[in-house]
Amino acid sequence: MFITAIEVLGPRDLPRFSATGLDRVVRIKGPSPAATALGDSLELFFGALSASRLQRFLHRVELLQPGEEPEIIAEPHPVQASWRDRKAALVQVVQGERSRTISVELRLDPPLYRTLSDQAAREPRMVSALGAGAGVRMTVGALLATSMDALSLTLTHFEVGGERFPTAENERPPWMRHFLRTLVDRYNRAEGPDESTLPARVMDVALSRDRYPAFVGWQRALLADYGQVRPALGPGGRPFLLADDLPLRRYGPGALARAALAADAWLHPCDLLWVDEAPTWIEGTVEGEDSPLEQVFRICPEGELDPTPVNDGPLPLRHPGRAT
Repeated sequence: MFITAIEVLGPRDLPRFSATGLDRVVRIKGPSPAATALGDSLELFFGALSASRLQRFLHRVELLQPGEEPEIIAEPHPVQASWRDRKAALVQVVQGERSRTISVELRLDPPLYRTLSDQAAREPRMVSALGAGAGVRMTVGALLATSMDALSLTLTHFEVGGERFPTAENERPPWMRHFLRTLVDRYNRAEGPDESTLPARVMDVALSRDRYPAFVGWQRALLADYGQVRPALGPGGRPFLLADDLPLRRYGPGALARAALAADAWLHPCDLLWVDEAPTWIEGTVEGEDSPLEQVFRICPEGELDPTPVNDGPLPLRHPGRAT
């Protein structure tokens, strides 16, 4: 699965934006407030599908106080979140504009296509929808409360191959609920390297029978620069990383950063990876039969997709990427 089009309306630093024809590698011009806002918008879109993802989004955009756990109402997908501070959200909006919408168009992979095609016998309209190409367009709406301490979320649009389906929770067909659940882990936003958690994360995958091939792929990504990298138990049973049986830290912080980014690509069960800052090698993770990713969004100064707001000129801003 990968995203072929995005439309965003409402954020302070990205009041209106649209891009179509997105390819497997999307280079976004930045860093800039607009580029960050685009990443935040995609994260909010997928946060509307999962309470844990929404909580990470609220932490990232600095709406939560240290140690605060937001109140999230999920049925099962989040419909509302609230927090204590009433001032933090003010910097994210233009006065009087509390709403935002995020729309994405998805090109389905075979497992997701089967999820929909299995419903065709019970949903006659799905037959014609699949025949039209089976692209999926979804829109999430978000509205900040006037008190600035709560956010409501709504799935406002769901379309398959040009056929619209009901989105209200009490009207959604069972197949849609299943489809939405399958999207939860398909998107990942790379985190900065964390020496305290990365080794344990790697070890969990290395010891998993089902996920061991992902660990092997992660090792392969580091082999040329650092040799055979693996987790081991150190003093007190604390996991740490070895490179050819010596501590990886010997290679400096750049080695940890590369190992962490490779973990985001190989060890996370995602198709789409957003990286706010990364070297060009990450783009190669979408190539070949054994590639771990379907799509990479990468912020870089030479990016072809420029989300910088323009005051004159109509929507949409177009990305000249090749249609696939």
